[in-house]
Amino acid sequence: MCIRDSPMAALALASMAVVLLLSYASEPPGGTTTLSHGGEMPLVGLGVGNMPHKHIPHMVHRSVQELGIRLIDTAMASKNEGMVAAAANAALHPQPQPVHVITKVWYTHLGFNRTMLAVRGALRRLRPKPLNPNPGPGPDPLKIAVLIHWPHCRCLLYTSPSPRDS
Repeated sequence: MCIRDSPMAALALASMAVVLLLSYASEPPGGTTTLSHGGEMPLVGLGVGNMPHKHIPHMVHRSVQELGIRLIDTAMASKNEGMVAAAANAALHPQPQPVHVITKVWYTHLGFNRTMLAVRGALRRLRPKPLNPNPGPGPDPLKIAVLIHWPHCRCLLYTSPSPRDS
């Protein structure tokens, strides 16, 4: 049986890995790295790209609540961004701590205009209405990063002309 076919086996394996990491590192599991703007990002996270959609809410909630995971990786091509964001937001209550969600623009959406449209769409899907309509002061607990997804490195790169290329 492939771990990819069994979400519970995958979570059990991830749980063991996180327990090992917790014995060597501080919160969040695996430590963090400092980004160029000075912010911190966790080094260990949960990837949900191939996970069956019916398991995502439970797995994200359990990973954030029970394992202390603070990084969730998804992609636009997985068509689960909204589900991931809703599950991460739900897991942040009652005590919100920042959770980073990484999504990726599919390689067919390259070029300035198409990439910008894809990023805007991802941000709409990743910013569901907050559970608390009056969250109060403080930073947003859901941190979002958008990357370019390039799973087929043999493809020729085609980008439309960009006004920023001049």
